[in-house]
Amino acid sequence: MNHRYSTTAKVIAISIQQLMAVLLLVFLVLIGNLFNKSMLEFQDIGKKGFEDSAYFTQEFKETTSEVQQLVGLREKFETEGLFDVTKPIAINGEISYRLGDLQNWAEKGCSYRAAGYLSLVEESYPAVKGGGYIERYLNEEISTQEAINISNAMEKIISSIADEVNQYKRLINQYDTGKSNVSYYYNMQGKNYSNLAAGTGDKEEAKSQIENKGRYLYYDDQDIRFDTNVHRLEDYFYKDVNYITGNMDSNAVFIMGVDTTLPHKDHFYEAKETYNSLYPWIKISIVSTLFSLIGWIAALVYLSTVTGRNSHEDEVHLNGFDRIKTEIFFFLAIVGAGAGGFMAAITGNQSWETSGVLIMAGVCAFVENAIFLLFYLSFIRRARSGVLWSGSILYLFYRILREGYESRKTTGKFVFVYLIQSASILTLAAWGYYYTQPLFLAALAILIVLTGIMMLKDQIQRQKIMEGIEKIKSGNLEYKIDTENLTGENKILSEGINNLGEGLEKAVDSSMKNERMKADLITNVSHDIKTPLTSIINYVNLLENEQMESEKVRGYIHILKEKSTRLEQLTEDLVEASKISSGNIVLDMVRINLVELVYQTGGEFNEKFEKQELTVYTKLPKEPVVIMADGRRIWRVLENLYNNVAKYALVGTRVYVEVEEEEDEARFSIKNISSKPLNIPSEELTERFIRGDVSRSTEGSGLGLSIAQSLTTLMGGTFDIILDGDLFKVLLRFPLAF
Repeated sequence: MNHRYSTTAKVIAISIQQLMAVLLLVFLVLIGNLFNKSMLEFQDIGKKGFEDSAYFTQEFKETTSEVQQLVGLREKFETEGLFDVTKPIAINGEISYRLGDLQNWAEKGCSYRAAGYLSLVEESYPAVKGGGYIERYLNEEISTQEAINISNAMEKIISSIADEVNQYKRLINQYDTGKSNVSYYYNMQGKNYSNLAAGTGDKEEAKSQIENKGRYLYYDDQDIRFDTNVHRLEDYFYKDVNYITGNMDSNAVFIMGVDTTLPHKDHFYEAKETYNSLYPWIKISIVSTLFSLIGWIAALVYLSTVTGRNSHEDEVHLNGFDRIKTEIFFFLAIVGAGAGGFMAAITGNQSWETSGVLIMAGVCAFVENAIFLLFYLSFIRRARSGVLWSGSILYLFYRILREGYESRKTTGKFVFVYLIQSASILTLAAWGYYYTQPLFLAALAILIVLTGIMMLKDQIQRQKIMEGIEKIKSGNLEYKIDTENLTGENKILSEGINNLGEGLEKAVDSSMKNERMKADLITNVSHDIKTPLTSIINYVNLLENEQMESEKVRGYIHILKEKSTRLEQLTEDLVEASKISSGNIVLDMVRINLVELVYQTGGEFNEKFEKQELTVYTKLPKEPVVIMADGRRIWRVLENLYNNVAKYALVGTRVYVEVEEEEDEARFSIKNISSKPLNIPSEELTERFIRGDVSRSTEGSGLGLSIAQSLTTLMGGTFDIILDGDLFKVLLRFPLAF
């Protein structure tokens, strides 16, 4: 009996209950995740073959779409089975251009030509057919709408041709003979597209080859014949009218199959390994879910019986949390439940791998069950000890009113006066109505006037206090409320506010003094560092010019140069940040061509970006975009942004730079993919000494974005950071200079 109520037993029970909650949710999520992703279905539980599973069917179905996409791209880009850069590509059925020209065109981007009041895509390369559409439009050979349609079609295909070619290259290599377990055959109006052995031109021969390898599908649009041995693939075919037929031409034949021996390590090979690793977990998850549910309920029942009790006393013992007011307790319980639901919703909306989902499910289960136990067991203890009512705020109000009435202190007097006034008014009104005597009505009017005067006097005093609060809130901390004509609680309140204003004034003065001292300290230390640092850099440069025979010594000198240069940059950043924070900065605002400045900045950083294998796509208007800015400071802003990209962009990705005019403002944007997870809010990235690289594996002061934002704001612009997953984007906006 003693062991049942011991602290150790309770801790063990809580630990078991927490563990069971985590296991329960983890295995429930695992089961749901497997079924939702079609990795397993209930009919798969008794099966042991990957080829008969719903997972294989789903993989086969998705591969069908990819292969049909590949066929469409081969038809578009190939001539006699080979990629042909001279092949004409039709645009809007009006004009055709060579494939290679379109690729080059896409790299350079679209240029536009003014045609009357229209701006149309200019033909950068000669058309194979139907070219010179702008001249035809100007000669009124085609209508305005036709010209617009052609221009839009040209812009669309130029923007998509590079992606289509890349997709073609990926798919043609992915499903190349000897690399893929997938075989396909597509015949359309005498043209064959296949990865079968050369010479396989007959559909019956192709079908025989593909069927002998394992799983297949066959569809002949001419006689509407469909055949497959893939589990439940017919259901997709008959329920989805676009499956297979939606991507085929009329009277075409499509055959696709998978070699189920899987001799090649392609996506089917990987899918089978995934299936085999997850298959055993379906039965384990079901058994574990039932076991953990029973364990969770059993531990909860035990905790419900022993919470708040010990082996020596029958009295229920409460802790500090149990003494929180009942209304606040229930409010916190609702907030906790809402936070848990919100956390679960966010987790459910993330596109994570199975392992990540399970980890987050376990974390959510642990946190939410801990919150549940905290409030549930506290509720049990409150109910047993009878403090649900006595520990409430309502009960507190009731007790205060009762004690005030019994003691006849200020509260009692107020209630008494209020009741007397109310009773008097009601009595005089009733008598005046019943007896129709003017005396009663006159007394009632006097009483109402006196009550109004008292309320007005109190309201005037309160208004005086509110005006004083507004003045202090607006920054006038030296303001004092005149308490000479105030009475009662209003006088006590105003005196307290005056004392509060004095305290705030002292606190603000102290804070400003500390801020100035910090700014001065940073400036002085930075200047003191610069003198010896300049000598260090000069001597390092001299050592670098010496012909050192030792490779190790040259390496040391190179490291010294890099670190001293970084220290010099950090010192400059500190000085700049100090000037900005102290307001000790003078701007020389002049007219700046933002387009030219971006060109210059891009040129300065070409070498850095090439080292990081970053490809820069710049979209700049041909016309100057002029703003008013300090030339040195706006250069510093762009330099910091480009440096930020060079340090933190994912190697081998693209960087997009754009300048545009929008109404009366110029907009500059630069965006890249971060190499590290951006796991802090965007507004924190512009705080001093804050970096998105929380591991601090890259070199940087953490001041670059803060300085860039401050300088942008000082020059009259706006500085915004936009985060979307790992996408990092900075947007600058300045008023145009006219």
